[in-house]
Amino acid sequence: MIQKIAKWLEAYIPKKLIGTYILVGIWNTIFGTLIYMVFVWLFDNTVQFGYMLAAIVSAVISVTQSFLSYKFLVFKTKGNYMSEYWKCWGVYGVATIINLMLLPVCVETCRFILPQPYKYYAAYIGGLFLTGITVIISFLGHKNITFCKTRL
Repeated sequence: MIQKIAKWLEAYIPKKLIGTYILVGIWNTIFGTLIYMVFVWLFDNTVQFGYMLAAIVSAVISVTQSFLSYKFLVFKTKGNYMSEYWKCWGVYGVATIINLMLLPVCVETCRFILPQPYKYYAAYIGGLFLTGITVIISFLGHKNITFCKTRL
C-alpha cells in the first residue's frame, strides 16, 4: 500500500520540488493556522460563529502569502502574476469552500466530545483538523493549474 502511494506521488511531484515544497508548505501552514487563530481569538466571542468569519478573513491573507511563497520559492515561474494569482485563488477556493462546509461540523463535534474545560478550544482544533485537506488539494492544484508550465 505504501509503495503504491509512493509511486503515485512520484508521478505527480518531481523529486527536486518535494523538499522545497514541504518547507514552504510547513511555513504556509503555520502562517495560515496562526492567522486563523488570531482571528478566532478576535471574533469568536464577539460575533456569532466568529470562527467562520475568522476562516474567511484569514483565507484572504493566507492565500496571498502562499501564492507569493510558492511562486518565488517553489515553482519559480516568471510573469503571469494576475493569471497565476487568480488560478491560485481557484485552487484555494475549492479547499476554502470544502473547509467552510466542514468547519461547523468539526467545531461542533469538538464541542460535543471535548471535556468542559476544553470546549473553548473547539474552533481552534476544528480548524487544525481541516488543514490536511488543504495541503493535499493545494499541492495538486498548484502543480497542475496555478503554476503549470503549459497554459490551459
